Amino acid sequence: MKEKNFFEKKISSKKVFDGEFLNIFSDKVLLPNGEQATREYFKHPGASAVIGIDPNGLFLMEKQYRYPVQELCIEFPAGKTDKNESPIKTAQRELKEETGFVSENWHLLGNFHPTIGYSDEIIYLFLALDIEKKYEPSFDHGEYVETFFLSEDDLLNHVRTGKIRDSKTIVCFFKYLLHKKNLKNKE
Repeated sequence: MKEKNFFEKKISSKKVFDGEFLNIFSDKVLLPNGEQATREYFKHPGASAVIGIDPNGLFLMEKQYRYPVQELCIEFPAGKTDKNESPIKTAQRELKEETGFVSENWHLLGNFHPTIGYSDEIIYLFLALDIEKKYEPSFDHGEYVETFFLSEDDLLNHVRTGKIRDSKTIVCFFKYLLHKKNLKNKE
């Protein structure tokens, strides 16, 4: 069976907004059928998210007000990648800055694109085991974060009941559950 051509070819690109870290573009593209269309999207520097688990098996969580959705949200620690910074360095920096916790035991669980319809953002998912609080948090300007811990069952219940609706946190948690299941299957 012959595979269909779904690819779109960029004809032109125009930056319509130049922000502090988001840049919005409007591109004209040539569709597979020869017609033209417009694609609007924003470029993002990338990010890393951290599933921090303490020696008791509890998950480190954050509460943070998120202006775009006008809600206090529950999330895993995460943040955007600085220029010339690797995803693991971003994860380690964000965990330390936002929570004061560190880990010597890091595992990459994968990556994903949270909003493929309008952004090129990629988020790398890291598991940090045996986290320890060694520092005081040092928040970015305008950042207000409260940390707390949840058991695995409570975290699953928060996702199930909609207390956690943040996509990166949900994806991270289920990637963790798959990772945990794979480890058990190898035993």
